[in-house]
Amino acid sequence: MISVLIKKEMHRFLEEAKLACDFLFGTLGYEYRYINREDELRRNEILFIYGVLEPTRDEMYEMALQRIAFFIPLQPDLLQPGKLNRDQIREMIREIKYLRHTPLLAGRDLESPLYYYKNNDIFFGKYNFDLLGNIFFHLVNYEYYSIEARDKFDRVSDNMSAFAEYGQFPFINTLLWLVEETVKDALTERADYLLLKKDYWPGGQPYAAALSHNVESLRKWTFGSILKSTFTDLLIFYKIRYIIRNISRKVRYIATNIEEYWNFDIISEIEQEQGVKSTFFFIMEKEPGQITDYSPVDRDILEEVQTLMKTDYEIALLASLESSRTDAIRKQKETLLDITEEHKIGVRQSRNRLEPDVTPQYHNKYDFYYDSSLGFCETNGFKNGFGFPVQQVITGKEERGKFRFSNGQCLELPLVFSDGNLILSKARQVGYEQARSSLEFLISLLNKFNGFLGVNFSVHNFAELTYDNQLYMQLLNKLKADNAYIGRFRDLASWWRKRRAIRMAEDSSEIRINFPEAVQSMCFLLFGQFQVNQVEGAKAEIMGNRIFLREIATGKTVILRLNRQRRQPDEVDNA
Repeated sequence: MISVLIKKEMHRFLEEAKLACDFLFGTLGYEYRYINREDELRRNEILFIYGVLEPTRDEMYEMALQRIAFFIPLQPDLLQPGKLNRDQIREMIREIKYLRHTPLLAGRDLESPLYYYKNNDIFFGKYNFDLLGNIFFHLVNYEYYSIEARDKFDRVSDNMSAFAEYGQFPFINTLLWLVEETVKDALTERADYLLLKKDYWPGGQPYAAALSHNVESLRKWTFGSILKSTFTDLLIFYKIRYIIRNISRKVRYIATNIEEYWNFDIISEIEQEQGVKSTFFFIMEKEPGQITDYSPVDRDILEEVQTLMKTDYEIALLASLESSRTDAIRKQKETLLDITEEHKIGVRQSRNRLEPDVTPQYHNKYDFYYDSSLGFCETNGFKNGFGFPVQQVITGKEERGKFRFSNGQCLELPLVFSDGNLILSKARQVGYEQARSSLEFLISLLNKFNGFLGVNFSVHNFAELTYDNQLYMQLLNKLKADNAYIGRFRDLASWWRKRRAIRMAEDSSEIRINFPEAVQSMCFLLFGQFQVNQVEGAKAEIMGNRIFLREIATGKTVILRLNRQRRQPDEVDNA
């Protein structure tokens, strides 16, 4: 187990520190607790200390005597959103060779992210930067409070971020990997310590992917749009291929009255071939000035929604732009609830307009099961460096203007790839090879760091992007070949919530695991010089340091009996 000691001088930052710790250790899948004094530390617990004053060598020795301990130094400006402006943030970014493409916010240059002090009696690790402050900075979207400039949709533009050049990298995943590697190093040094980890995905898959389709527009042509687009074609007469394609589409619509944007059958056919299901985000309220051209109560829309639900697709809410800062989202959720009668409703804000100080309050007030708005506006990649699900942070203000932060109940599932970002203008789009290469690059990083891939292929873009069918089929083939955990957004949210709720109690002879909810399959990893020789309470398979459990009932407690013995890495047992 991990024990976290937040030093007394950190009292004013206690909430901020706990938010970062909850994400760090909860995502890594370790059991952890908070202590107030070092003498509360139990035998064989790994100690993390967060404080202002770095310990001397003598103090390190005393803290880590017969223990494993790590110290994280405070950088207070990182825990105070708005304190640093964009230029100051940029000046603080450091990158070191050991962690390529991982921007660290630090007050000084770094040769290494941490140092070890170890001998037969102690193992002490000292981070050279504020690990928890860096995580908190991105959890609360610190830059939102530091950058005043907004785009035409009142969002912070992607290229305004001081981290714009790192958008293609899940650098928060990299920080979690760093922590895990240091803990594993420590466990190889101390034979009397162990740590059990909940694997990220049910069957130990390398990464997970959630599939979705925004339903933004369903009518490509009307009499007015045909006339308007003809005038636009004349203005860009030099785009010969675009004009020819556009004219042929108009002629086909006039001759057949078949709407190009109604692509539900195409999507269903592709997914049925691969044996997967996805989430459709529908708009529930028309918004002036936006592209919405259907009503949720139209008969053909209602029929399509019912058809999708009967074939096990998820229907979620594509919320209006204004709902990111107003109570309008309540009515939109109620409309969707009346149609679907499904209470675990997910939401995605239109054009990914997520305002950190307001929107999460509405998501939690109206009990949304998850949100999927954390994504870039104009490009694909990892907004704020996140390639994992994360609990939304609720932001409030005290009378003196200080921000207050707390974990919300709504889960945030980052949107990593959206086909809409491949459309550069009416007549220009990213080429197929570049789009495919970019998507495969993002997947390769998530495969390395066991992350989460949220994708969106909008229904109307199967007509707008000449290669959208091909790219989507290529994606599904890749996910299958990689043995990724694939599902609807609600499936991934459900799994992450169940994983988070599992509790573990460790000692040197056994580990007790409690499951508040039924779980079909679950993988654990055991770190340290111990092995599992018996499993009680579930069907199990042991492969090296991995323990696979199956068919676990609600409220069940599973017991892992341990031996202190080095494992044979290729050994496979059934228990």
